Amino acid sequence: MDRSHHMTGAGAHPNRHISIADSIPDVHAMNIARTSKSFHVVIIGGSFAGIRAAQELEVLLPPRMVTITVIDRRDQYFYNLGALRALVKPELIDMVWLPYDHIFRYPHNRVIQGDAASVYPNSVILKDGRKIDFDSLLVATGSIYPRPCKVETTSHAKGKAELRMFGDMVRVADSILIIGGGPTGVGLAAEIATVYPKKIVMLVHAGERLMSSEYSSKA
Repeated sequence: MDRSHHMTGAGAHPNRHISIADSIPDVHAMNIARTSKSFHVVIIGGSFAGIRAAQELEVLLPPRMVTITVIDRRDQYFYNLGALRALVKPELIDMVWLPYDHIFRYPHNRVIQGDAASVYPNSVILKDGRKIDFDSLLVATGSIYPRPCKVETTSHAKGKAELRMFGDMVRVADSILIIGGGPTGVGLAAEIATVYPKKIVMLVHAGERLMSSEYSSKA
C-alpha cells in the first residue's frame, strides 16, 4: 500500500529515498499557509500510507496551520508485514499490534477509531453516527487480504488471539499447503521452513514460476 518508501522516477537516483513530503505540491502548502484558521486534514486509514502521510504532513506545516485526524477501524496499529513471522515466533505477536499513542508530535492531532460509512464534500460520517468535518481528505484504506496476513477484527486483543491460534495450527501440523506463490505465499513458506525444517511445506501456484511477473526476473 505505502509506495512512498521506494519510489523512483525517470532521471531519479535509484537509491534516493522519496518521502510523502516530496510529493505534496508547494502550491498546496502555500494555500494552507494563507488561511487564518487551522486547516483540518482527515485521513481515512491508519496503516502504512495513512500514518506516513499524517506524520509527514505534521512535519511539513507548523502546528498552528494544520490539524490532522486519522480514522481507522482498529483500536491499534496492525503491522501486517510482521504477521507471517509472528505465526512461527509467537513471542513477536505483541510487537505486531502497536498503540497509536505516539504517532503524533502535537496533542491536537489524533487517531480515532471508527468505520467511515459516507463521505460528503466536507465531512465524513462514521457508522456510529459521528460527523467529522474536513478541509482536505486523504483516503488510505489499503488492501484486503485473507487471514492471517491481515485480520478482519478491529480489536487488538482478538487479533493477537487469532495469530496465536494460527500459530498453534502451524506448530502441530506435519504438512502445510500454501495456495499462492506470490510474495506473501513464498514469504510464509520461508518463515515456516526456517523455524520448522522437518515440516513438509507445499506451494501451489498458477504460474510457471513463483512470484508475480513484477518479481519474476528475481525469483
